[in-house]
Amino acid sequence: MVGTSKEQVLFVGVLSLATAGLSFGIKDLMAKWPTEFGPWGALFFLVLGVALIGQYTSAYVTDDGDDTAKGAD
Repeated sequence: MVGTSKEQVLFVGVLSLATAGLSFGIKDLMAKWPTEFGPWGALFFLVLGVALIGQYTSAYVTDDGDDTAKGAD
């Protein structure tokens, strides 16, 4: 993502997963979905959270911390 740090991506991903979890929890407590989107809203936040956390982990794994120019001896 352009203009965002890895920590921001992780934070938004965790918030998305929490939103999905709350949606499923509210559905269980109230016997209905909290929004008019039904299960699709919760599923959207679940997929978004997994995608963002996956992006964070892939960026974390591929970042070796070496800021020197590649190929320069």
